[in-house]
Amino acid sequence: MRVIARRSNTNLYIYGGIFLLGIAIIVMSVMFLGGEIFCILGGIIIMTICAVICKSILDLPKELITADENDKLTLHFCDKNINPSKLTAINYHRAGHQGLPYRWGTLTISSTSGNFECMYVDNVVEVAEELTRLMYKYNKDKTQ
Repeated sequence: MRVIARRSNTNLYIYGGIFLLGIAIIVMSVMFLGGEIFCILGGIIIMTICAVICKSILDLPKELITADENDKLTLHFCDKNINPSKLTAINYHRAGHQGLPYRWGTLTISSTSGNFECMYVDNVVEVAEELTRLMYKYNKDKTQ
C-alpha cells in the first residue's frame, strides 16, 4: 500500500493557538477587568468554535487515500474503494488567506459511483496531480 493523500495537521496548530488565545482572554478579563462577562463569554465562544473545528479535523484518518499494488484507490475518509478506470474528474481548491495560498485544501473526486469531497488534504496540488495521472493512465479514451 502506498499513501497518496494525508491529512494536514497545520490547521490543528492554528486553531490550537486561537484556542489558547481564548483562554488568555478569559484569564486577562478575570485578572484585569474584574471578570467582565462579555470578555469571558467571548473567550468561551472562541474556545468552543476552535474545539469543534479541531474535533472535525481529528475525526479524519491520518492517511486519507491509499493505493494498492494494482492502483485500486481506497478512500479512507468515506470508506470507499474505487478503481482508477472509474474516475471521471479530479478537482481541488487550495486554502488561502489574503492572497496567500497554503499547501492544504479540499479535494473533490468524481467517479461513476459518485462525488467524494475531503477537506484538510495536505499537499493538495500534488495529490490531485497523482490522481489525475492515474485517471488518465487507466482511461486511455480521455486523453484524446
